[in-house]
Parts: sequence; structure tokens; C-alpha cells
Amino acid sequence: MYEIIIIVMFVALLVALFFIYKNLQEAKYNKDILDSVPDIILIYKNSKLVEVNKSFFNYFDKYSSLAEFIKANDSISYFFEQEEGYLNPLALDGSSWFEYVKQIKVARVKIRIEKKEYYFSINFSILENNINCLLFSDITQLVKSQKEINNLIFFDPETHIGNRRYCDEKIKQEVAVAQRYKHDLSIVMLEIDKFKELEDLHGEIVAHKLQIAYVKLILSLLREIDIYCRFSENKFIIILPSTNLAGARQVAQKLKDAVSLSQKVLHVTMSFGVTAYLPGTEITSFLTKADKALQSAQESGTNRIVIL
Repeated sequence: MYEIIIIVMFVALLVALFFIYKNLQEAKYNKDILDSVPDIILIYKNSKLVEVNKSFFNYFDKYSSLAEFIKANDSISYFFEQEEGYLNPLALDGSSWFEYVKQIKVARVKIRIEKKEYYFSINFSILENNINCLLFSDITQLVKSQKEINNLIFFDPETHIGNRRYCDEKIKQEVAVAQRYKHDLSIVMLEIDKFKELEDLHGEIVAHKLQIAYVKLILSLLREIDIYCRFSENKFIIILPSTNLAGARQVAQKLKDAVSLSQKVLHVTMSFGVTAYLPGTEITSFLTKADKALQSAQESGTNRIVIL
């Protein structure tokens, strides 16, 4: 649905661009025409910003003129924010964001103005020699709606980390990367020891609050690239990109120690199953191996780490 809306918007933008192009040629950049368009329009001449429409100042309302904006900012890219899937001016192989968009014609960007965040689709068009038009269409509500849908689909509402579906998607991606680039990949399966007994003794509400507290603790100890998901009701999994078996063992040990040291009221321990990906292994087998390692750790006692 989201993709269909974007396609419809893009077609509408192409029609708008044609209209603007036609009228700009005839009216020599008639300002009234520019200002009638609800999207932000930026006109560049020889890669230099020379004109904007009224909608531009609906967002950049701190400035009363283009000259004032240019004096305060070297480029609109000053307001760009990094987010996966959106234009990042710091990672364009030395080329400017403008030249990059000029090549690909269509892009998406996240912009922060003061304390507000916006998402825009950018469409690039050549009006005439050395004169180019960029349309910034506000897709903020569409992006937020898509994120809300993704949260419902891919994230656990109780712990706010990835759910099993998210785990399955991510592990497919990481296995593909590991196979293609011959990178290490490991996973750690973990569970609070005797969690059912904790529920029976202290009640479901207390037990689950405890579970959430330890999710937060573990999140604080992981790298940014690590992927932490709820695998089942009481089991959790950590996907560790670029990590061999020894490294995964160290991660499990660090987490086990942190859980032991964090105890304040209730005596809580965790068990961990650790395994590394072997080229050619089926994903199901990879996960099953970690699950068996965890089961072995729990059967041999509590507060254990087992490597398979």
C-alpha cells in the first residue's frame, strides 16, 4: 500500500514538474507559479541555489528571505539527518548531495528543522541549460504511518525489541552477508533461569516487569550493530554480526556477569546457548543449534553457558 501511494505521488509530481517547466519557460520563473505549488521548490543555476517558493518558508520560517537563509547556511544539506534508507550527505563518496541527486533523479531525505523532524521525497528535473528544479514533497505522515505498521508487525509490544518475525528477517540478511563476504556470524540464545517458577512465586506482573528490566540491561551492553529479539515467550536471541564463536562466548560471559551483579531484590540468573554460523548451514539448523545449546545449559544447572 505504501509503495502504491509513493508511485501515485511520483506520477503527480512528474505532472507538476512538467507544468512548472512549461510555465517557467514561458513566464521566466514567474514567482506566482512557484508559490502556487504546495511542495518545496528549489531552483538551482550552475549548482547554486537561486530561487525558492513560498512553501520553503513554511518549513524554514526562521528566515524571511532566501538571501538570509544562504547567509546563515552553506546548504540545505546542513539540515539533513542520517537514517537508514534516506539520503546521507556524509556518505556520498566525496560528491555533493546535489550532484548525487542529479544522477539518481529521485531520493528520500530526513530533515530536522529546529526540533521538528520531516521526511521528504526529492525529485530532480532539468528545466533548461544549467538550470535545475528540485521538488521536496513532504511524506512525513506516510513515513510515520509506515513505521507504526512496521512496529506492529516486527516489534514486540511488551519489550519494544524485535519479535520473531523481525528476527527471521534479520537473520536471513545477516546470513546472506556472512556468505557473500565470508564474515563471521554468531548467535546467543538466552533465557531467565526457572522463569515459570518466578511467575508462580511472585506473580505474572512482577515476573514480566523483571523480564523487561533485563531486556533493557542487556540492550545497554550490546553494540549498535547487534540485533536483540524476542524469540519466543521467554527466550531471547542476540544476532552478532562479524563475531566468531570465541567473541560470542565473551559476549555471553559479559551478559551473565552483568545479570548476576545487577540483582537487588530477587535472585535471578540466566543461561546462554552460543553457536557460530558455518557456511552452507540452513538457517533453521543454525537456530536449532543455538536452542539446543540453551537447553543443554538449563539442563546442566543454572547460570550456565554452553557452546555448540
